[in-house]
Amino acid sequence: MTVAKKKANKQNADTAPKRRARPGRPSKSDQLKYADTSRERLLAVAIDVFSEYGYQAVSTSQIAKQAGMAQSMVHYHFRTKERLWKTAIDHLMHELGRKFPIVRDELKDLDPVSRLKVMTRRFIKISATDVSLVRIVLHEGTVPSSRLRWFVRAYLAPGYDNFDTAVKAGIQAGLIKDMPVYAISQSIISIATYVFCVAPLVKEVHSVDVTTPETIDELADTILEIIFTGILK
Repeated sequence: MTVAKKKANKQNADTAPKRRARPGRPSKSDQLKYADTSRERLLAVAIDVFSEYGYQAVSTSQIAKQAGMAQSMVHYHFRTKERLWKTAIDHLMHELGRKFPIVRDELKDLDPVSRLKVMTRRFIKISATDVSLVRIVLHEGTVPSSRLRWFVRAYLAPGYDNFDTAVKAGIQAGLIKDMPVYAISQSIISIATYVFCVAPLVKEVHSVDVTTPETIDELADTILEIIFTGILK
C-alpha cells in the first residue's frame, strides 16, 4: 500500500461518524447495577412478605408487584418461588449475623451461665431489631416440610445447639437445675421472642412501644431475671 493511500485511509477513519449507544439503552455497567439493585429489592420485599403471610400464602407476582417490578424479574433472578425463599433466608441470616456477630473468643472464658446470659441478651436484641426471622420460623415450624428441614440444617440447628451446649455445661457444673435441656432452651428462646412478635398487641394493651432501645434493654433485663431466677440452683 502506498503512503498516499495509507494517508487517505487514515483521514477517512478520522472523519467517519462515531458509533453511539442507542438512545435510552443503558450501558453494560448500568444494566449490571440495575440487576443488583432489583435483586436486592426483591429480596427485601420477599423477606417482609414471607414473614407476614407465610410461604404458601405468597405468590411471586405479589412479591414482584410490591417491589414495583414485572414478575419476569423474579424468574430472571431466582427462577422459582422456593429458590427465592431460600435466597431470602440466606440474605436475612447473613444480615443478622453481620449486625449481631457472636465473637466466640469473648464467650470461651465465660462460665456456662454467663455465656447463656450473653447469648440470650443477643437473641433478644436480634428479635427486637428484626422480627422477620421469628415470624418466618413460626410459619415454617408449624408444618413438616422440606423447607423446614433445610432451614433447620442450614441455620437453626447450630443456634439451638449453642443454647443446648451452654445449658448442659451449666447442669454438669451444678449451676443450673437438672431439667430437660430442650425444655430450658425452648423456654429461653420462646420468652425472648414472643413479646416482639406481638408488639402491636403490647402497645394496644399497655401503651408501650417494645421497639425503642430503652424498652428493649428493660425487657432484656426483666427476661433474664425471670429466666435465670427460675433455672439457677
